[in-house]
Amino acid sequence: MTEPDVETSFATNMKALREAMGWNQNEMARRLSGAGLEGFHQTTVSRIEQGQRPVRLAEATVIARILRTSLDRLAGDAASVAALAGTRQAIYEAEANRVRVADAWWKFRGAVTELARRLGADDPDVDVDAPASFPGMSMLDPTDRRIALELLTMSPGEAAESAPF
Repeated sequence: MTEPDVETSFATNMKALREAMGWNQNEMARRLSGAGLEGFHQTTVSRIEQGQRPVRLAEATVIARILRTSLDRLAGDAASVAALAGTRQAIYEAEANRVRVADAWWKFRGAVTELARRLGADDPDVDVDAPASFPGMSMLDPTDRRIALELLTMSPGEAAESAPF
């Protein structure tokens, strides 16, 4: 690769990886400034990504570290880095979805427990550890009841693992 090709690849790859991280140029500049590159502003990031400003080696090292990649990869083939960026973005989205599912499971469990309490879970005949006996389960339509009973027998981790994403 010639020097201009390396610089173009660096700029293209920097932008692709920044976007894969879900960061705008302001966030990238903030992180770079926080990592010791004082004077890095959104306009600096923009000028680098547009190929209007060269990058010093010390800056490139920090940029690579912030973007969780190597200098070789950052200066390498743009198509490979774009594929890496897409994979990385999918991983972040999957993790965010896993966390949302686990949070939703806890909210669901709390709502069902509250419903059971309000409808008579203080009754000694109601076994709170046996979801099928929860008051209110019979009010649900068969599909909702099946899903509710399935979820109530899972841990939040199991609910997240079984989520179809």
